[in-house]
Amino acid sequence: MPATKKRVSPSVLARSIRADGWLPRLRRTFGKVLAQTARDASKAILEGAGPDDMEAFAAGWESNLYNAKAEYFPAMTADGYDLAEGRTQGKAWLPTKVITVAALHRQLGHLIQTRMEVEVEPYLAMTSAVETDTTIARYSRLIKTNITGGMTVQELARSVLAVGLAQSRTRAELMARSGSIWAYNRGAKMRYRDGGFQTLDWIVTFDELLCDWCDQMAARSPIRIDEPFATEGETLYGRSAAEGRVTPQLDIPWDIEHPPLHPHCRCAIAVSVADYV
Repeated sequence: MPATKKRVSPSVLARSIRADGWLPRLRRTFGKVLAQTARDASKAILEGAGPDDMEAFAAGWESNLYNAKAEYFPAMTADGYDLAEGRTQGKAWLPTKVITVAALHRQLGHLIQTRMEVEVEPYLAMTSAVETDTTIARYSRLIKTNITGGMTVQELARSVLAVGLAQSRTRAELMARSGSIWAYNRGAKMRYRDGGFQTLDWIVTFDELLCDWCDQMAARSPIRIDEPFATEGETLYGRSAAEGRVTPQLDIPWDIEHPPLHPHCRCAIAVSVADYV
């Protein structure tokens, strides 16, 4: 059953605008971290490393990625909380400029330090580990393929560097979008819970990019605030063009409490109208 159109509140729009405002900075930051993995892998190959040796980089790469996210995500989540407060108190507003981490620490420092740093830690750890595993798997596969193809060590090192740098840009974009959407929706959910609200709606953008998966999440609305929209191990069927590929199904890796549901997800959550009836 397709989702019913729901009015997008000013605070939901404000969170989307603010989340997009972080994208250039997040892309640069994550791009640098991922590009360094390409340089590390290339150098290691020149020193005799093989496909199975990429695991040696796991701890360092994961730590670098975690630290890069930790610079931004607690502050972004606090900003999402603050913006959602406008929804719960009837004073929603639209942000007029890009904000900085330093500015958020000046405005919301106590909230960031006492709640948000702890709140985002599991997400940072989980996603950094998953993304590092992806990096290692890609380099290992690339090395195996090119060794089989008869490349010299120097050619292999140059190939891994070139491919790794190219993929770094694409992956940095994906991580920036997913991370910003997660942080702002996480902060909003925390504020809604603190405000005593009981139910949430999944808000989608009704256009040609709307995927079947998110349409299903919206159709499940409203849900109780402490329940997930989708549960770990569940499989959603439909079609999506995430990451440029048409994919007929989505396997849910962990409970989905709020967007993003998949790569390049644009959705948001909002207090359900049922809480005002």
